[in-house]
Amino acid sequence: MIIRRYDDLVKLKIAVERDTDEARYFKMCIGNKGNTRWHSSGFDLNFMQMAILDTMYDAGQGKTFWASELVNDRTKLAYATRFWEAQNFEHRDNISCGHDEVYTSEYTLRRITKWVDRWDNETEDVMKTRDKDVADKWIESNLEHCLEEFDLHDNEYRRRDLSRVLVEHDTTDGNCIWPDKKDPVTGKQCSHHGHTQREMVFGYYNGSKDEENWVYFDECDHDKLIAHVNDEAVLKMIKSEIPKMKTEARPWLESVSRGLYELNWWWRINNEIRRNGKSQDNEAMDGKQVNGWEFTATKRYGNHGHYFEGRWSPVEKLLLYDVYHQRYSWGGTSQMEGLRFYDKEAANSVVFLMNNAKRISACSTGLDEGTYIVKEYEVHTDRDADFDPNRYTPQEYLKAVSEDKLDTFEVEKEMNKDEESE
Repeated sequence: MIIRRYDDLVKLKIAVERDTDEARYFKMCIGNKGNTRWHSSGFDLNFMQMAILDTMYDAGQGKTFWASELVNDRTKLAYATRFWEAQNFEHRDNISCGHDEVYTSEYTLRRITKWVDRWDNETEDVMKTRDKDVADKWIESNLEHCLEEFDLHDNEYRRRDLSRVLVEHDTTDGNCIWPDKKDPVTGKQCSHHGHTQREMVFGYYNGSKDEENWVYFDECDHDKLIAHVNDEAVLKMIKSEIPKMKTEARPWLESVSRGLYELNWWWRINNEIRRNGKSQDNEAMDGKQVNGWEFTATKRYGNHGHYFEGRWSPVEKLLLYDVYHQRYSWGGTSQMEGLRFYDKEAANSVVFLMNNAKRISACSTGLDEGTYIVKEYEVHTDRDADFDPNRYTPQEYLKAVSEDKLDTFEVEKEMNKDEESE
C-alpha cells in the first residue's frame, strides 16, 4: 500500500483537498517525526489511514464511530487500490510548440581580435552551427592564422587553447516558435523549450511488458472500482490500521469505549483557532497607546506557520531611585533599607538632608563614615496581551507591585476619587 506524507496524498488526489486553514490543521495534528522545525518531516500515512481521518473529520466534533461505521466509499477505494503505486510523470496538460524540438550540440564560431593568453583575450561571434564538421573546419582554417598574427609559440598546448577560444561547444534544445516560449492562446510555457511541468500521480501499469499503459486513479470510474469490494475485507483492513493510529507518536484516534473511536484532534484544532483569532487581534493592535502603555505585536514562527504575540510596555522608561551608603574606608556601597523612591527629586532631597546631618555629626565626633548617594535603574514591567492598560498607568502599576498592593489598589483608587469629589 502506498505510504506518503499528507501533502503528497493531496497531490495524488487520495486525501480530500481542503482550504488553507484546514490543511494546516491536518498537518499540525498528524505531527512530525522530528522534534524541531528545522529537522522534522510529517508522518507518513497510507490510503486507508487517510480515508479514516477524512471520514472522522468531515463528520464533525463529538462524532464517534464503531469500526463497522467506517466502511464507506473512501475506505473501499483505499482497499481496492492497496497494490497501486505513485509515479512522477510529465504533466498531462503539457503543451509544446512542435517546432525544432531537438537536444543536440551547438557550436559558436568566433574570431579572435586580441590575445594575451587563454584567459585574457577578445573575440567576436561569427555564427552558430550544429554541424561538427563546420566547427572543425573553422578551427583548421583559423589556427595557423592566429599563431602567426599573435606571434605565438606553436605547440600542442597553444593549439588546444586557441581551439577552445575559436569554438565554444554547448548544447541546445532548439528554437521555440512562440514569443517568450509561451503559447499565445493559453499562456502555457512550451514544455520542450521552456519548463517541463511534472506531476505526481497514483495508479498502476496495465497491459503487457511491451505495451504498458499507465492507468490514472483520477481518471478511473471509482464506482466501478468499489462495486465488487467485499465489506468484510475492508472492515478487517480498517481494524488492522486503527491500532497504528492510537500510538504515543500518532495519537490521532482515541477509544471512547471498547471498539468505539473518535478523532483526537479537536482540542488542538480549537486551540489553534483561538490562537489564530488572538494573533489577528494582536496584529491589529500593534502600536496602539493607552494610558501610558504601548502595545507591541511580535511575529513568531512555529512548525505550522507564524503568529503574533502581543505585549503592553510603558511608553516612557520607568525608573526607580534607591539610596546607598558609600563608605570611604573600604570603598563599597550598601543599600539603605526602605529608602526607595519613584521620584528623583524626592530621593535627592532625602540624600541632601542625610548628608548634612552626617557632616554635623562628623564635626562633633571627628569621624567621617562616608556619604549617601542616589542610584537609579530602569524597571521593565511588560505585561501580556490580556492585561488591561486602563486599570493602571505604568507608574501606578510599578508602585502597586513594589508595595505588594495590587489587590487593594483599585479600592484605594476609588476611595481617593470619592474624597476628592467631596
